[in-house]
Amino acid sequence: MHLPPAGRLAAIDPGTRRVGIAVSDEMRMIARPLPYVNAEGLSATAKRVHDALIGYDVALVFVGRARHMHGGDAQSAQKSEALARELEKLGLACRLVDERLSTVAARRQLKESGKREHAVRELVDSESAAVLLQAELDAVCGPPDVEVR
Repeated sequence: MHLPPAGRLAAIDPGTRRVGIAVSDEMRMIARPLPYVNAEGLSATAKRVHDALIGYDVALVFVGRARHMHGGDAQSAQKSEALARELEKLGLACRLVDERLSTVAARRQLKESGKREHAVRELVDSESAAVLLQAELDAVCGPPDVEVR
């Protein structure tokens, strides 16, 4: 997979009510969630995502595209494609990626960290974007080396 040579990477997990956002560190090794934005109309949502990423020097945004477990596109896949087109109009390069199970993994991570259900609901969208982004970072750069002593 070819990536821009410089700049951070970001990911979004579009939902019907919220869009989760995550951004990488400058070395493209670790994903961290940013606050979600409300999904209220395609153009307005794209503008909110764009504004949330200003100042991070983002070179590419991975846009989660919902797919069924059997591999076919979910109904919301067209919305992800449309949001990616709107973001590109605002100057953000985008790439659609499979987001199957990212929300499930995010919810599990949040619960395992001791978050209560109310907090999980508030954080899951952006945590899901972080899961999606970390998977892409690991696929491209490999997981960070950990030295065990």
